[in-house]
Amino acid sequence: MRLMKIDFKFMKKETDTDEHTIKLQKYLSMSGLGSRRKCELIISRGLVTVNNKPVVRQGIRVSRNDIVKVNNKVVKLEREKIYLAVYKPAGYLCSNYDAFGRYLVKDLFSEQYVRYF
Repeated sequence: MRLMKIDFKFMKKETDTDEHTIKLQKYLSMSGLGSRRKCELIISRGLVTVNNKPVVRQGIRVSRNDIVKVNNKVVKLEREKIYLAVYKPAGYLCSNYDAFGRYLVKDLFSEQYVRYF
């Protein structure tokens, strides 16, 4: 298996400060709340606050220092992502859930890897 660490070089740099920022919907998506489109819906419903100020419009930029909450629960970025390349054994499904109880690829890994895509 090959493991790779992701850094935060992708974050755009503002011209006024040295602070790195990303769009709020991307921040929420990277935190594990769902896809960017789903996060845009969460924002438009008024469920998100940044530094205790409600946010309802898209395109707000946030940094790591901002306090982002959804439904009054603090949301933090995942620190690192690990990509695993695996040859799927015969008889295993590439899914997170199977109603029939068949073997899943995620069962091959320890519980430390919480999210699988």
